[in-house]
Amino acid sequence: MDVAPMPKEKIVQEVLDYIEKHIEVNINIDDISILAGYSRRHIQSIFKHYVKISLGLYIRKRRVTRASIYLRLTNMNVIDISSKFGYDSQQTFCREFKKATGITPLQYRRSHYWDFAPLLAEFKFRPINVGNLHLCTLPGGYVSGNISHHEISVITGDTSIEARWKKIINSLNNKKQNIWSLSEYEAHKKHSMRIKVSSVFGIHKNNHSECSNDYEYPSGLYARFSFRCSKEEYRTYSKHIYLNVFPKHKLKRRTAPDIEVFTYNGYTTHDNTLDCEYYIPVEV
Repeated sequence: MDVAPMPKEKIVQEVLDYIEKHIEVNINIDDISILAGYSRRHIQSIFKHYVKISLGLYIRKRRVTRASIYLRLTNMNVIDISSKFGYDSQQTFCREFKKATGITPLQYRRSHYWDFAPLLAEFKFRPINVGNLHLCTLPGGYVSGNISHHEISVITGDTSIEARWKKIINSLNNKKQNIWSLSEYEAHKKHSMRIKVSSVFGIHKNNHSECSNDYEYPSGLYARFSFRCSKEEYRTYSKHIYLNVFPKHKLKRRTAPDIEVFTYNGYTTHDNTLDCEYYIPVEV
């Protein structure tokens, strides 16, 4: 009995999954060809048809993208990053990184802005809809509330979304008005694989008072997104914006908190969707 051929979309998805799982080693296209059951030339043709760039370029850009996150959000040194992502030497990593971004890894790390233009997100057959991008200028202001700090692993990502979602819901129900959140991320000084996250939840204020619980955000240009999301959608939106929308529009992130405004629409349960306005500080 003949086995029906695997649909081409499924083949490409298996290749995409394989790349993400093996991005930290020197991926061989011949191994991908064996995995897919097609010749090297044919699998590259199928891949390019769906993903719109060549298989080799996709692998290189995904590796540079992952390395760039380590450069910006961890204190891991360049030689360890180059080793982690399968480059045969620091010199090779620096050469490939500069070819992709126009600057060296150290220049990328030390830049005042985080340039997302050279980066590439993992390809998805079903794109995420976060609404349209609007650039707007916000006046500076304050959020009066409580600040919390936690750490996340650069490998597993933020596993605190469940607690964050619960905090948003509880804040909306307790305050019975729109809730503002300020979030900042920085490299952990003592642990090379961890990121420090600071988050404020509270009420918006235009002017500072003597209250010690006022936290400031600066005026300036912001990328604004408006969307309604469930908890499961919420955990994917930020990553999608940074790695899909920002590269498409060649945006650079400047140093300032991300701002989220959650709309109060009456009593809310954890299973409800939320209306959110998301502001990211940018330089164009």
